Amino acid sequence: MLGTPRALVVDDEHDVAESFARLLNTMGGEGEFVTDPRLAMETVARIKPQIVFLDLGMPGTSGYELAQSLRAKYGWHGGIRLVAGTAYGSDDDRALSRTVGFDAHVLKPVSPALVESMLQTLLPNAAESAPETPRPSPPAMRGGIPVANGYA
Repeated sequence: MLGTPRALVVDDEHDVAESFARLLNTMGGEGEFVTDPRLAMETVARIKPQIVFLDLGMPGTSGYELAQSLRAKYGWHGGIRLVAGTAYGSDDDRALSRTVGFDAHVLKPVSPALVESMLQTLLPNAAESAPETPRPSPPAMRGGIPVANGYA
């Protein structure tokens, strides 16, 4: 469906992380997850994901801090896309997400349709390698990024 994007989910809630990784796998990706944010950098180095979904409110190391570390190590255009998946949805939260290097900021719970749209938008090469299948119209766009469900 989406080619084979490699994805990492980092969320301290085990059920959320595992179910999100399973969703990515059912969509044709290679999803892995960690529930300890201290393992995120090591896991990124090992699996070399194309996209990382980070919870923002984790104990010890926040998703904001992880995003800064990932951008410091891999750069802003190093091939890794960062998505904040969170309950934090204020304008200040979104602005901070952009500042630290997130490519998108979505509110939980995230629907499968929104995940697919994000993957197609943020990883267009993975979508191009997949066979064409009929799809419903994408959500409204702002600056090339879908805006449904707080995605900006």
